[in-house]
Formats: sequence, structure tokens, C-alpha cells
Amino acid sequence: MGIIQEIQEDLLNDNIKLSIILRKAYIPAVKLNLLDLKEWLDKETQGYSFYDELPQYRMIQGYCKALNPFYGWNVVNFHSKQAEQELSVVPYGKTIFEIEDMLDKTVYAEFQVQLTTDLIVKYGITGCNSLVNVFPRRKLANIISGAKSLLMAYIAKLEDVGIEGNNSNFTQAEKEKVRPMGIKQIFNVSGGNFMNQTATENSTQTQNNGLDIEQVKELYELISDNVTKLGLDEEKLSLLEAELQKLDIQIKSGFSDKSSIGPLLQSIKNILENAVGSAFGQGIIYSLKLLGF
Repeated sequence: MGIIQEIQEDLLNDNIKLSIILRKAYIPAVKLNLLDLKEWLDKETQGYSFYDELPQYRMIQGYCKALNPFYGWNVVNFHSKQAEQELSVVPYGKTIFEIEDMLDKTVYAEFQVQLTTDLIVKYGITGCNSLVNVFPRRKLANIISGAKSLLMAYIAKLEDVGIEGNNSNFTQAEKEKVRPMGIKQIFNVSGGNFMNQTATENSTQTQNNGLDIEQVKELYELISDNVTKLGLDEEKLSLLEAELQKLDIQIKSGFSDKSSIGPLLQSIKNILENAVGSAFGQGIIYSLKLLGF
């Protein structure tokens, strides 16, 4: 089995930690001279610096709490959307190793990030000695899911162009095939970002029947906007469009018929599994698996 297939199988195995898979991914990154991939792996395994632009899946939305010396910790009530957005959304640059360790060794329902004191002054938060952003545990799990989806799409792209890496070695022909590739291309089509809600003024998360409306909506839009990248034949395309139309109706109705959402997503996954070999399609299928389908 080639290293590319090994990595794909590892990514689909929930018993294998992402940190282990990232180490394995260094093999094609280094041997194929994939500089963008190696740079991304370095940041995920060594941490992002203060000056780095973080991927969307590492932008965590929580809520802001301030420490008052007399009344303790209190949720901050903002007077403007700009202030709320800047203080409620934080970049989270810890390594995948650290995130996995926190999830494995703690049972905390929430975590927090210390915010800089200059923000206290900037937004005129009075009677405050300390400021933190508090976010739910699942936000850390979402970072792992987002990174997994991105790597899955990238590795699938390597397989698409005929890269195998038998015995962890690559032929000269394989090395020639990957020259035009860059991981920034994958960022735009991987489907890895839909799992993490974009920070917007109106962003909310509503749970219905175990599914997040915003996640389902973003996945629907991702597929609808990129159907031409799936390479479906006319019959499969017609089936997919019919299911997407039904899903659109349910989304617009706010999941009024909760029992139909699961079968619709499962049907979409089945259509793609039986017809898709593209990197984009693999990313969509993996994203559906993360939702439990």
C-alpha cells in the first residue's frame, strides 16, 4: 500500500489521532517538495505565531467575560457589533498535539483565552481587571475536524493525479505531477471550513434533532455552488439536484420536518460515493461523515 492511501485510511479511522497522521503527512510533503503543505504541517504541529494568518477553522467564536474586583466574573454587554465581534471571536493557534491533550485529559465543558489589556482600554470596559474569551469544548473538536477535512482533500488531490508513494518512496514521474499544486488551492474547495461557523454579526447556532442548521446550510451552499467540480454524469447530477432542492426547502423552513433531514443528507452522500473520485467530492463526503452520515 502506498503512503497516500495509508494517510487516507488513517484519516477515516477515528481511533487514530490527527497528530500521528500529521507526522506521517510530512513524508509526501518533504519527498515531493510540497512547500505549502509542509508549511501548514509545521504550523499545525508547532503552533501558529501571533503574526500568522490562521485558517478559518481556527477562528473560535465564544463570549467575552470581564473580571470585576468586587463582583467577580461577568459577561460583557457590548454597545456595538464591532466590539462584540472583535472580542467574541479569537484566533486559536495552539498545536494539534496540545488540543488533543486538552480534550483527552480534561472534562471541562468550557475553555478560555486571555485577551490583551489594550482591548479593555480600546472599548472602554470599566471596572475590569482582566478579560477572557470563553468558548465551549466542541470548538476545540471542530479545529481537529477542520484540519482533518483539509488534509483529506489535499491527499485526495494527490491521488487524483496518480501519486501513490509505494513504500513511502516516489518516482520521478510522480514528482513531476505535483509541481503545479499548492495547498492554498485546496483551502478554497476542501469543504473543511463549513464545520466552523464564520464570525458574522448575526451568527447563531440552533440545534434541531442533533444537527446544526448553520452547518447544514453551509454544506448545502458549498455543494450547490460547486456541482460542476463533481464530474457527475447526467443521471447522477439530476438525482443530486433533486435532493438539494428538497434540502433547500427544509433549510428555508427551519427544519420543520426534522425526520427528513437525515435521509436527505444520507442520500446525497450515497450519490457522491457512487459517482465521485475528485478531491472536492472526497472533501464533501468526509464532511458528511463528520456530521454522522
